[in-house]
Amino acid sequence: MNGKLKTILTFALCLLPAAWSLAVSVQPPQSQGELRPKNEQPLAIHIHMVHLREFDLREGKAIAKYEFHNAGEKPITIKNIKPSCGCIQVRMRNQGKPIQPGEEGEFYLEVDTTGETSGFHEYRVRIDYVQADDEKNLISENVLYRVEVPRKKITVRPRALIFYQLSSHETSQTMQLTDFRPGGSFKITHLQVDSKFLTTGEPTTAKDQYGNIQISIPVTAKGSVPSGKHTGSIIIDTNDQEFPQLRIPVLIFGPQPALDGKQNANSP
Repeated sequence: MNGKLKTILTFALCLLPAAWSLAVSVQPPQSQGELRPKNEQPLAIHIHMVHLREFDLREGKAIAKYEFHNAGEKPITIKNIKPSCGCIQVRMRNQGKPIQPGEEGEFYLEVDTTGETSGFHEYRVRIDYVQADDEKNLISENVLYRVEVPRKKITVRPRALIFYQLSSHETSQTMQLTDFRPGGSFKITHLQVDSKFLTTGEPTTAKDQYGNIQISIPVTAKGSVPSGKHTGSIIIDTNDQEFPQLRIPVLIFGPQPALDGKQNANSP
């Protein structure tokens, strides 16, 4: 009798795991929030990372282009494009304007490398947008911008000179050329001004706080400048084989013509 009971109990214990598994398998699934796959986001950015390795350092800018389209069924509006660094300038046409389903767009990220150290830099940029009829629900996307800034050589600041000559007084600005190469002997051999409204003073050479050669050139715009926009340039010849000549553009705005004079000239 005891042997039979032992056999029955053993058989029942063997069936328990299978029965428990069957009971669990027939339980209704737990309720979960709806998860939207990444590729179903309304704002479909075509490339989420741009890595720039080569660009013209003398221009001093690294520019990346990001393209996107509205993959949703409702219009979307980009509210904000926020970089992780204040050194990035964002340019986008018609930002804040609704983007219709299927419509394409683009924005640009620009880094002024003259203020960045050489080497690898990574920036994160967050794009905030909303869908039509749901303005309170802010949706975010992120992109990466990687820039490899090469070793600095020669920089010119500012890269262009702009004068607003609205009176008869002269206006002066100072250009600075900095040679970041160690052990350099950078010198100016000749200075030429391609504008009858500009003059330059004697260049002075010094060293910045890091020991780099720095040349300052005073530039003066004459007080009596005709009305309108005038262009010119400053041409700098050097003793450097890599940078034998530098050309800095200049823009001069004269005073606006008097309206009374224009009316008198057109009067009979």
